[in-house]
Amino acid sequence: MTSPTSLLLADTGAYMRTFRTLSMTGDTAPMRDGTAVASYLQQSLGFAYGPRRTEVQLTAPLVRIYLEVAGLAPNLEIFPFSRSTVHAKVGPDDGTGNGVRAYLIPYKAGSSRGVKLPSQAEDGLPDVFAFTAAQDGCTFDIMGSRASPYCSHTNCIDKAGAERMAKMQERIDRLHQRFQAAETAAAPGYKAPTSYDTQRTQFQHYSDGRAAPPGGGIQEVNYTQAKAAAAVRLDGKSFKAARDNTGPFSHKRYHITLTKASRDELLNPAAVGAGQVIGRRCHGVWTFYFQEHATLYFEVVEVHKVGPKLERNRTVISSVYGKAADVVLCSGELWPVHSPQIFDPDDFN
Repeated sequence: MTSPTSLLLADTGAYMRTFRTLSMTGDTAPMRDGTAVASYLQQSLGFAYGPRRTEVQLTAPLVRIYLEVAGLAPNLEIFPFSRSTVHAKVGPDDGTGNGVRAYLIPYKAGSSRGVKLPSQAEDGLPDVFAFTAAQDGCTFDIMGSRASPYCSHTNCIDKAGAERMAKMQERIDRLHQRFQAAETAAAPGYKAPTSYDTQRTQFQHYSDGRAAPPGGGIQEVNYTQAKAAAAVRLDGKSFKAARDNTGPFSHKRYHITLTKASRDELLNPAAVGAGQVIGRRCHGVWTFYFQEHATLYFEVVEVHKVGPKLERNRTVISSVYGKAADVVLCSGELWPVHSPQIFDPDDFN
């Protein structure tokens, strides 16, 4: 298996299809050595936010991210689409050459945190990434030019469910105001462009259809959309999964059907999906990629055949709860163009 780091460097889009990623980079998350990320940023890099829930910086902390396989794909012998889980962790350079250089887009529960990612002209790095913590109900917002975009990670866990949508947008609006104020303070006379070079994108669960910013449309990518699309594609259908040749003229194959419990969870709009966003600046421009993932459960029947048609026997090998597969439901480019690829088991036959 190609290592996660090697694949990320070779083809970031392919990485997002191949590894189910949980970025352990949030404020209180532990680094590889157990130190809290926020403490490391402040003590080692001098990067810290003030006490307000909504804060911005025109700089972003440059760290090293290590991709560590935390769990192998469950039941891969049955499900060729099951994915191994990778934890992305912050850590200092360990001298091995492992890890990737990445700007951190900070996350703190119940808060909004925004940074402006630098251009290649500013840092001189030919190839660099941007990471933020894994999302399960937060909003990730990107806006501005591809050379140096504004990015933010907003969470409203501190508010009751009915209030979260409005509070989410309120905090994002405040972030944009504070980015403007920070730019003006840094360069008196600064004027925001009348139009953005690219679209503004919100990768989120909560969506209230607010008006677009001046000169650009809000492209909203909702967690629940990919879940529902996968459920419709899978509902009530039997798919062929992995095949093993058991002799010169015989083979066994697994036939799978999504369980009702998994279907209902995918269709439940209140069940927030899990997502990951990773940015990459290459040849001077930033591109952001995303994935949405879930653990699905399938009823599995093992079918033995001789030749192409003669069926010898079939055996149900799953329990009433089904067998698990960790699945990337949807992935692709997120910004500046949203180009999703929806999961389909037939693609793996």
